[in-house]
Amino acid sequence: ADAEASRRFPYGAHGPRLARRFVAETLTTWNLRDLIDRCVLVTSELATNAVRHGGSDFTVSLGRDASGVTVTVGDAGRGIPRARGTDALNPGGRGLHLVDWSADRWGHRELDDGKLVWAHVAADADESRVG
Repeated sequence: ADAEASRRFPYGAHGPRLARRFVAETLTTWNLRDLIDRCVLVTSELATNAVRHGGSDFTVSLGRDASGVTVTVGDAGRGIPRARGTDALNPGGRGLHLVDWSADRWGHRELDDGKLVWAHVAADADESRVG
């Protein structure tokens, strides 16, 4: 409801790439270039999870306020998103750890027809985390 920009993306390997471009272009238009790297990383991880675990088209919505930008990804999948343990032999499972690192808070909301996973990227966060 608080989204200022929203777009639907197709299920498939190219969906996350298109979502990253949408986020970068929107934040450029909003003159929030300093948040692009972190928001694109968050979008990439959440969109990839939507494709892998949601098994459906997905939406990316962006909302902004004085504190930063909220990225929300919706899909038709069920289940609560959980960060998995990682190890050197398994390259997967790091997505939500990266979201946790890039955003100042994140969470999810279950819906009748799927879920929304959101992450708020603060405007005044320590930029030294990324780079």
